[in-house]
Amino acid sequence: MPAIEVEGLHKRYGDTVAVNGVDLQVEDGEVFGVLGRNGAGKTTTVECIEGLEEPDAGRVSVMGHDPIEQRSKVRQILGAQLQESRLPEKLRTEEAVRLFRSFYREGEDPDHLVRALGLEDKRGTYFQNLSGGQQQRLSVALALIGLALALAVGFGAFGVAAPQNLGGSRSRFFSGWEPCSRWACSWRR
Repeated sequence: MPAIEVEGLHKRYGDTVAVNGVDLQVEDGEVFGVLGRNGAGKTTTVECIEGLEEPDAGRVSVMGHDPIEQRSKVRQILGAQLQESRLPEKLRTEEAVRLFRSFYREGEDPDHLVRALGLEDKRGTYFQNLSGGQQQRLSVALALIGLALALAVGFGAFGVAAPQNLGGSRSRFFSGWEPCSRWACSWRR
């Protein structure tokens, strides 16, 4: 069973066609990238995979589950790092990771994620004082903390360590348009 499967995905906002017939399949353990210019529908596709937007047509499956019909199940298995993320300015890196870990019965070791994503020396740093790339890496840590089996990452995450540093056999789906995202498309376990 594919980790993520999209067939014939269509999404419109009024007269604007955001996604027009997207098909993709991400296998277990695969790192998959979607590249395209601004307005190509990358973010909308990711939002449909995450269950944040309902497709107008087509089918989306995350580990065999429909993200709209089985939203609570998909939330337990899909970690999502959105294009833009905000946390309270006075929340420290380590506090954020431990807080998000408390939301799950089982989860990733917070110390491992902080180290793997290059945030060890930023444990006590307030979110507002992290660089943009560090904020994105923290967002990825928060997406992975619940032992997500699949990870959807918006294009703002290019400050992230190479996927092999994250460990495990999770599937990862990356959406982006910048050339520096090529590693996300070519690396496989």
